[in-house]
Amino acid sequence: MGAGEKQQAILVVDDTPDIIEVLNRRLSSWGYRVLSARSGEEGIQVAREQRPDLILLDHMMPKMKGRDALRHLKDDPQTKDIPVILLSALELPDHVKAGMELGAEDYIVKPFDMNDLKERITVCLARHARQVGEVLDLDVA
Repeated sequence: MGAGEKQQAILVVDDTPDIIEVLNRRLSSWGYRVLSARSGEEGIQVAREQRPDLILLDHMMPKMKGRDALRHLKDDPQTKDIPVILLSALELPDHVKAGMELGAEDYIVKPFDMNDLKERITVCLARHARQVGEVLDLDVA
């Protein structure tokens, strides 16, 4: 990271502590600042307070499901522009479709390959940066 560049933050929302720990270690080793939450409700709160650059959101959690948390995030002006990647043990077409329709950028099935995860995070962050840049260009014109 060069001088003046801020470290990108990724919020990991998952009810399984082992997954949070593994992702925390790996994402940190890739140079990201990692935030974590163990429920959909906590994830929404952390996203509002910390404004991460990306959210990795577990689809299947007790109480508030990932899709419900995603709906809240996308309906909130403070968090609606944060890209979200859903993580799930289920590869059901209806779940994938519903997540994407609610505004998820991607849907990754557990267990996943860490190199694939890294590539998808990189692509998602780059796509978001381009979209933000395009909006800024329009605002200047």
